[in-house]
Amino acid sequence: AGAKAEGFTFEVCNKPVAPVALLQRIAQLCPGASARRATILNVDDNAINRYAVSRLLKQAGFEVREAGTGEEALRQARSGPDLILLDIHLPDISGFDVLRRLKASPQTARIPVVQLTATCTDEESRETSLSLGAKEYFTHPVDPEPLIAVLRKLAGAKLPTS
Repeated sequence: AGAKAEGFTFEVCNKPVAPVALLQRIAQLCPGASARRATILNVDDNAINRYAVSRLLKQAGFEVREAGTGEEALRQARSGPDLILLDIHLPDISGFDVLRRLKASPQTARIPVVQLTATCTDEESRETSLSLGAKEYFTHPVDPEPLIAVLRKLAGAKLPTS
């Protein structure tokens, strides 16, 4: 009661509270006080898969940008997302070639890439992806928990855990 009388504003949160919900409330109460969220570039030519995965990523607390082609992904990668989630089967360039080009460019080489595919589900594709520099390799249908865990680990301190 004394703090309110002195003009301080505060809220009581009952534990447990989801970190994402807490950060959202802090951002509402104190604009500018919240940490920047990690940004993922979600690259998939299949609009339904892209939508579903983007929604999952947003619910997990990520900022999400999207691309439907390899060329678009390479353009957007230059703006420096924290992570790239990259499909292999793209309409213009294969995801393997996009990965090669990302890793060959000093501007994008350090961005962690996780490949997620519905079509290249064999062990050879996985090995190729990892040898080209992908940090992890998932196939559709993807189990959300391991995917989010890997992305959080790669994002480091830029994303709250839930």
